[in-house]
Amino acid sequence: MAENGSIQLEGLQDVLRGLGAKRVEINREASLGLRKAGLAIIGDAQRNLNKNHSWVTGLLANSGRVIYGGQGFDTGSTDARTSREASDSLMKAAASGADLGLDVGFFDNNPKNPNGYAKWVEYGRPAGAPPPLAPILTWLSKKFHSKDVVWADNIRWHIAWHGTKPRPFFQPAVDKHTPNILRIITDAVRKVTQ
Repeated sequence: MAENGSIQLEGLQDVLRGLGAKRVEINREASLGLRKAGLAIIGDAQRNLNKNHSWVTGLLANSGRVIYGGQGFDTGSTDARTSREASDSLMKAAASGADLGLDVGFFDNNPKNPNGYAKWVEYGRPAGAPPPLAPILTWLSKKFHSKDVVWADNIRWHIAWHGTKPRPFFQPAVDKHTPNILRIITDAVRKVTQ
């Protein structure tokens, strides 16, 4: 898992370049399978969050996305129209032979902190500097229906002094689906080259 809470499939473009003209066909064959595998990873990671008792506000769980080619094709959307548009854009990119990459992870819309707090849940937080107050206030509000800033600040400093334990949710999902991703790519190459 990368520092920003995503996995990246690398090296596919080198294989595709080596296959020359077959590249467009392989892109087309692999694209939808990779999208499905990415969505399966997100789904399993969300179930892991629930099993780990890390699902309180839904902010982390709902930030799961599958993005292709760095183009912002957000195929994790639950909005059918948006998801359809993303699939259409993805297929156009695949048909054109554009290089496709796969980013699967939990991303925040804040450009200063794109991974939100996914890495703190996944790896835990060591004792040291206190976390930001705003997410703790959101958590208190959702879990206990309280907006008590003093209580939130006490929790914040407790985390600073003691840290938090890891609650892996993403890496187990990635590990479960990695063989499936390799199979999808192998099947796409095999189908086109036979």
